[in-house]
Amino acid sequence: MKKYLYLCILICSVCFAGNFVLDDFSGISNCSWAACKWGQRPNAFYKVKDGVLTLHYAGPEEKVKGGFSFSAGLKGSCDLASYKYLSFRAKSATTKGCTIQVYIRREIPSGKFSSFYSIVRLTPEWKCYDLCLKNAERSQANKGFFVKTKADAGASRQLSTGGKLESISFYTKTAEAVMIDKMELKSSLSNDGEKDKEIVEAIKTYKKYVPYAFQKILGANGPLLVKDGKSSFAIYVNKEIGATGDFAATQMVYYIEKSTGAKIAIVDKVAPGQNILELSIKRDRSHPDGFKTEAQNSHQILICGNDPRGLLYGVYDFLEKALGIRWFAPFDYAEIIPPQTTVKLPLWQDESFPGMIYRRFHYCSAGRGVPEPMKHRYIAADWCVKNRYNVELERLVSSWDTPAVKKERLDKIKNFYSKRGGVIALPTMWGHNYHYWVPPEKYFKSNPEYFCLDRSTGKWRAERAQLCCTNPDVVKIIVERAVEYFKEYPEREYFPLFQEDGSRLWCQCPKCRALYKNTDINSYKTEHSLNLANMVAAELSKKIPGKKVVTYAYDVTTQPPVNIMPREDVFVTYCLMDFSNPKKAAWEGYSGKELAVWNKLCKGNLILYTYNYLDFYYTASTSESLVRTFRYFDLLKIKCSCQESNENWYGVSAYHYYLSARLAWNPWFDIEQFQKDYYEKFYGKAADYIAQYQDVMGNCLANKEYWLEYGNKTYPYIPTEKINAMNACLEKAKAISKGDSRLINAVNAQCRGFQYVKAFSNAVVAGAEFQKKLTEEDYQRAIKCLAELDHIIKELTPERLVPVRALNQTEAMRRNMRENYMRNNAFKAVNKTYKVVKEITDSWNFKIDSKNEGEKKKWFAKDFDTSKWEKIKAGNWWGKQGFGKYLGTAWYHIKLDIPSYKNNMALYFCGVDERAWVYLDGKYIGGHYEGEVSKLWNEPFLIELSPNITSGKHQLTVKVHASAGQGGLWRPVFLLDKK
Repeated sequence: MKKYLYLCILICSVCFAGNFVLDDFSGISNCSWAACKWGQRPNAFYKVKDGVLTLHYAGPEEKVKGGFSFSAGLKGSCDLASYKYLSFRAKSATTKGCTIQVYIRREIPSGKFSSFYSIVRLTPEWKCYDLCLKNAERSQANKGFFVKTKADAGASRQLSTGGKLESISFYTKTAEAVMIDKMELKSSLSNDGEKDKEIVEAIKTYKKYVPYAFQKILGANGPLLVKDGKSSFAIYVNKEIGATGDFAATQMVYYIEKSTGAKIAIVDKVAPGQNILELSIKRDRSHPDGFKTEAQNSHQILICGNDPRGLLYGVYDFLEKALGIRWFAPFDYAEIIPPQTTVKLPLWQDESFPGMIYRRFHYCSAGRGVPEPMKHRYIAADWCVKNRYNVELERLVSSWDTPAVKKERLDKIKNFYSKRGGVIALPTMWGHNYHYWVPPEKYFKSNPEYFCLDRSTGKWRAERAQLCCTNPDVVKIIVERAVEYFKEYPEREYFPLFQEDGSRLWCQCPKCRALYKNTDINSYKTEHSLNLANMVAAELSKKIPGKKVVTYAYDVTTQPPVNIMPREDVFVTYCLMDFSNPKKAAWEGYSGKELAVWNKLCKGNLILYTYNYLDFYYTASTSESLVRTFRYFDLLKIKCSCQESNENWYGVSAYHYYLSARLAWNPWFDIEQFQKDYYEKFYGKAADYIAQYQDVMGNCLANKEYWLEYGNKTYPYIPTEKINAMNACLEKAKAISKGDSRLINAVNAQCRGFQYVKAFSNAVVAGAEFQKKLTEEDYQRAIKCLAELDHIIKELTPERLVPVRALNQTEAMRRNMRENYMRNNAFKAVNKTYKVVKEITDSWNFKIDSKNEGEKKKWFAKDFDTSKWEKIKAGNWWGKQGFGKYLGTAWYHIKLDIPSYKNNMALYFCGVDERAWVYLDGKYIGGHYEGEVSKLWNEPFLIELSPNITSGKHQLTVKVHASAGQGGLWRPVFLLDKK
């Protein structure tokens, strides 16, 4: 019997025997290789040899158009519910790497089919890939998840629900070949699963230390530091230490007296037989910021820093352990100084040094729009030092200050930190700054090529765009700015070069596109940002050797690069974006896997950027996930941490900020003891009630069940029964706190923040109700709730309980609602003239046009065959319907049945992101593309049809171009008839 080479799945009764295998079977008609719809190519083939499938599309010199797929059908039945992963080993036969797409088609319920795809970037080396059989947002198509492409009406749209597997296909349009083997469905991961188990086991078995306790106790009869409010000890500090030694000594004196009433003298020399608390430095560059403390007899206490900062950290550590002092937050009520008249210490030896050498508290938007911002910033900066952050707090100086003000502020910063052992200087203009270095208002008119080429329009643009990342003149300008920067700040080591924030167009000029070398340019922009950083670093090194460039791996640039590697003088700030489920361990998400790759690529030149939010603005991390995450970082030996936080000192945020500081230093402490110490010392008699209150809030915010649809957004809220439970906790906390002024202030801060919790929840519920009904009454109620929320935010911002940027969020909510309200009213106005014939939502044929060839090939022409295009719906973005992060031009097509009406008809588009050109039966009939992109995407528009149009089937085609966001006919389309 003639043999055929097929990709097959071995079946055992009604389920898999275990693996996909490559073998030669016969008589299986539904397992076959198939050319894609763009047609056969003479040099395309597949073959199986020694168990390896090779897919070959074209030779290296051939022009590539279209692509081909290899599909595996089944001869038996397989329920996907039994499996969690599709695994295979693959590589590109080219030296450049390539991108493939993996498609799954399944049936559930009977007769209803849905399809999903995932994107995989292959390297020239063999590598194992594990694709999770769950569908996620389009942004995760390249993160090991699947994205829905299309589904029959009534078909399940969730891949994780299982269903009967119909086929699996591999698609590629790369030149040369792709090689695949060792395919199988798995219920768990053997490789990564084992690695995850190893991580979990390592964390479980890693020896934990007791927080706030001396590590090694030598005996019970140690120094009697204070007795009955008096001390026989003096503080001796070597004057060679300088300002830090003096400051450390005065801090020791201040806090001992505040706690015990004992006044301890600072002496220049030690008298024979005198009890001494000695402060010293022993330079140890192997462990910067570290310290040792000890008392080997009852007469001498030694605190020795590895450097000046280490000495000060040692003093604060001693005060925590010996006297029970804590600095929980930068407020009077959060500084805990236990009153005591006697302090008896054991004999001990202690040593500590940080796991991370770069520890930054990114106090985002600190003090903006609040009285006395500088006063609070310095209080916060002092709190950071006490909790062992070693990077300068931002906004103590601004690049917009006048020269005189800037000099005054820089002198103050220098004096402030020199007493505190010095500081790692923060680069000014940290953050999204492409357009700061190359301002569009200065350059765009004369040199638009410095910015972004939009291939769909053939025009350069700066609005909602990045820079051209290959233009040598752009590099020259940035390097000139960098030289100026280091002249002004010669002590600084890093030049910040960060992409602009948000969904922005990346340049599509030929040189920028060539960076990708056959990889998917629509989903990844890492090569863009790295190329620019590398070019700037190379030129900067010629002018100022030793300086470095720091850039982002953020949003669309988090994917590790394939074609361009970071130079040794380019530091990468990797932003841990996978916070859709804050209860998930870091190593379980795609960010954890990306991070491990980046860590190797950067060879230590990696700054890890995390988001310490669990509030209504962001839900990024729970207490548990923070602990797991930082322990994972330590296992990876990551040495630099930047923690984005905000003036959210209500709720669980204060605890997270304090916790994160200690995790960055050494994450291997007993977390239960740490948490117990926090609540008991901070909230005293009210500890249990505040802990319960914050536990309820944290669980609600981290639970996606408590999120509501709010127009085109979703927001968290806390249900009424949970609000009542939280309120009961606070009432009990207030009642038990009477008579303790510090505790009353601490509890009152939580009570004040609770006003925001209630107001925000009310606003979300009201807004969601309006979005359902779209009535005038519900709209006014929702607007009123937002006004009340704004009022509370303004009341709480001076207390730093809620940041002023929370007003930006409510304004976005108000704008969202107003736009829906106006759109609804506009539709009502249209209804005065027109009546709705039908909503044109389902069964649009859809095709992306990344090469911008649709116009030339007349995809809009009458009777143009679009039957093999993908299926999509109007009323939602294409990005949320399986088309990844695609930005550019795409085409919608549908057969429109026009009934017989006497009056004039029209098409009403409720919203197209962002430009639209409309064709009927091959003729252009109107569009919506002139004006500001930032407005076009959200404006409805109406196109009148010819009064002579006939009833019956017509071809409606819409060309859509999106340069940012998610793109498409994101609002419904209606066929109207004039009344």
